[in-house]
Amino acid sequence: MSFPSPPPFIFASRRETGYNIDSHIPIFKGVTHMAGLSGICNHEQAANMVYLMLLAMQHLGEATAHIVSSDKDELRAEGGNGLIEKVFSEEKIQKELSGVHAIGYNSQIKDDRRSFVGKMYGGFSICMVGRIKNAFKLRAHLENRGALFQSDSDSELLAHLIAQSKEVDFFMGLHSAFGRVEGAYAFLALNNGRLYAGRDKLGYWSLHIGKLQGSYVVSTETCAFSLIDATYEGEVLPGQIVVISNGPQAIQKLTQTVFASEPRRAGCLMDVIYNARPDSVVFGRTVAVARHDIGAQLYREYPVAADLVLPLLDSTKEIAVGFHWESKIPLGVGLIRNHYIWHSLSDPKNYRDIKRRIKFNPTRELLAGKRVALIINSILRGERAEYLIALLKSSEVGAREVHLLSGCPFPLDACEHGGYSPPKSELLSSRVTIDMLGQHFKNADSVGVISLEGLLKAIVDKGNEFCVSCLSGKPTEF
Repeated sequence: MSFPSPPPFIFASRRETGYNIDSHIPIFKGVTHMAGLSGICNHEQAANMVYLMLLAMQHLGEATAHIVSSDKDELRAEGGNGLIEKVFSEEKIQKELSGVHAIGYNSQIKDDRRSFVGKMYGGFSICMVGRIKNAFKLRAHLENRGALFQSDSDSELLAHLIAQSKEVDFFMGLHSAFGRVEGAYAFLALNNGRLYAGRDKLGYWSLHIGKLQGSYVVSTETCAFSLIDATYEGEVLPGQIVVISNGPQAIQKLTQTVFASEPRRAGCLMDVIYNARPDSVVFGRTVAVARHDIGAQLYREYPVAADLVLPLLDSTKEIAVGFHWESKIPLGVGLIRNHYIWHSLSDPKNYRDIKRRIKFNPTRELLAGKRVALIINSILRGERAEYLIALLKSSEVGAREVHLLSGCPFPLDACEHGGYSPPKSELLSSRVTIDMLGQHFKNADSVGVISLEGLLKAIVDKGNEFCVSCLSGKPTEF
């Protein structure tokens, strides 16, 4: 058997780390980010199917991608930095990633190692999204027992917990490891011809199951199933480990005591507002429909008089459509986005400024003399909104009025669970209250931010609940 050794990596998402002496939990202050997972069991083109599913979720991360494939006896790992189609050529997939089972991930951060290969239990691989809150304490305990770490990856920490559990089989080792961790996460693992998929007890990160002919697939978003013609079977429930194999009972849902779902859920609201593709089903609702309802609610709360509804990003198009339907104000495409300029949230400020100029270009003839309702998905640092308001009202473009309208409540805190946000010190809310937004965006004719109550009213369906800690400033305990 061969087990590729993971190279050492530097994790940009943890470059600013503090330490809470009382709780022994590290406080991560760096930029957190998006990521996607996909996996398949018992398919002749396993790695290629994972590649295609990750390609469908390129929006969740264009900086790093990794795939691990296996047959029953051997694990093979490949990956690197860049867009998925650049990291994996057809030749590399066919030659280096053979096998009938595979898991993979893509991430927003360069050199982000989320998968790890271990030798215990006949060889296993595990990858995850999210954050283990008690990682520092667990790592210190393992190091005291002789564990040697090659990175600060949570996946490597899990691999050590599994290996040192001394349980009789991999599932019990997995069960033991996740019984010790705290935090919000979703994971995939391969061992001995089986695919394991699981979520934290409150279901912060979404994880879905599909079926492709005789094979089962798992993915962060359901849009990945459409690309490979897989049918949607349902979600991995909060607090559940699903075990998929190629035996007579191909899929077994095993819920253990330590993973038992609590009466409430706490899914990530940002998946609905921003992260997920509009054609995905997340937390029981199609994202596009949920965003339409957000846009309609936004207009009910801020019924501005305007000549044109103008969406800022792809993720705001559906919010703008809902605003347009509710208000009967014409919908226009007055800002052209360069789709070859990727996310700039984690870039230094001077580079963000440059990217902003390259990314957006106004359609002057559509905007001159118009009252514009500019629809955005959130106000984080506020830099982009400030720049675009000034651009739209400049003599070059000539918009008569610009009304800034956000489909997300004003974030009060950074995400503590591995979600996509700047550190709290960089959030606009660290120095400006919601009542001061009109003064801050002095070039805007008005500023409207949907209320948290209104947002939840618009999107909550079938009893789903959400984590609102970044919006309320009150932590959600996992």
